[in-house]
Amino acid sequence: MCDDILSYETKQFQRAIYHPLHESHILKNVSILYYARFFPAQVSKPVKCMVCILWNIIDTLIYAIIPFLIILTSSIIIITAIYRRRRSMLSVGGICHTNRRRISTRDSLSILLIAINCLFLIMTGPLNIRLIVQSVLNYFTSKLSSMKRFTQLNEYLRLLQNSYHALSFIFYCFVGNKFRSTACSTCQLVYCKLLHLSSEQRQAQSLVIRGCCGRNNVDMNRLPTLTSIIDDSKRISNLSNKITSSKRQSYQSEISIQNQPKLMDTPV
Repeated sequence: MCDDILSYETKQFQRAIYHPLHESHILKNVSILYYARFFPAQVSKPVKCMVCILWNIIDTLIYAIIPFLIILTSSIIIITAIYRRRRSMLSVGGICHTNRRRISTRDSLSILLIAINCLFLIMTGPLNIRLIVQSVLNYFTSKLSSMKRFTQLNEYLRLLQNSYHALSFIFYCFVGNKFRSTACSTCQLVYCKLLHLSSEQRQAQSLVIRGCCGRNNVDMNRLPTLTSIIDDSKRISNLSNKITSSKRQSYQSEISIQNQPKLMDTPV
């Protein structure tokens, strides 16, 4: 009987250990399902897709459409100016050769700007348009195959856009003579200014070093050197020798004067 009771108690203890864990998992899954069914998430799929669509539209407006409109208006102004200049040339007829050269260079520069504007639209516009189309399609459909195709196409269009940004300056330099000359002049100006600033800094540093060295030289000149000390000692020794010699001569002369009357007083 005791063994049976003990075995029953051990079984109850094991059930108390294991069964609450399983029941907690079941309750957790039930609570998740209940929350997902009756309290959906605040950021649902339509709201998220609408945010993506709005963001892509704003990005396209700021990055592609507004700059293209500005460039388009400037290119229209350039075209009208070219047309008026050529019309005035045809109406006047007798124009100098130098004026024709200037007008031809300006016309070539304006044509270059128009070509660059067209390249800007062709190479940067498709990616932004594709992003808008992709966000709209994601709002309605969500297929994995279409998503993979979208990502591949987006990568190619992004490479096209980045290639425009990387090669536009080089294209300006190779094609536009005026742009190349102005770029070279600005680079030379910046280089000259940097050299001027560096030379001024070096001059200032040299003046400071010279001032410090001059002060040190003055202080060193004020201090007595070894040669000056030796010369002074030689001069003092010479003067002392001269004084001693003069004293000896005077002393000998006095002795000789004192001895002369004694010799005269002695009998013959």
